Amino acid sequence: MGAVPLTSLRAPVASETGAARPRPTTEVVTVTALTWAAGLEHALVAVHRARCAGHDVRWRIHGDGPERERVVFTIHDLGLDEVVTLGAPLGGGDLYLHPRLDDEVGDLAHWLAVGGRAVATDGRRVRELAVRHPCRLWRVPRRDPAAMARTLVEAG
Repeated sequence: MGAVPLTSLRAPVASETGAARPRPTTEVVTVTALTWAAGLEHALVAVHRARCAGHDVRWRIHGDGPERERVVFTIHDLGLDEVVTLGAPLGGGDLYLHPRLDDEVGDLAHWLAVGGRAVATDGRRVRELAVRHPCRLWRVPRRDPAAMARTLVEAG
């Protein structure tokens, strides 16, 4: 018999009236240039999946670039207009999401250095950061929205 994931063992939290409490909101932040290498489309699908599973994930993406139109369309196409903010003022969040398809780690390294928690796609430089921040950095495979959605929910 296989192991049962711990996330499947969590029961809904009941209030005094017996009704399930709403799940807390997970505020996610990303700072990146809007390019193909940012991996934002995979991450948008992950946020959509997490929300479809009943989790309140909200994402602020700070940046601009040549793929802006594609990102805006994907946000709208997935029905995430109310929960994904593009170009919002920089502020804190519960998690930093680093869905990159390359080995760039600039803002991820800064986020971890100041004590933040993050979910990042795996790569050589991300693995190096994971050695220094093992309890605050969750790694997921590149181009895997399902794994990213599960990890956002677990880490959030």
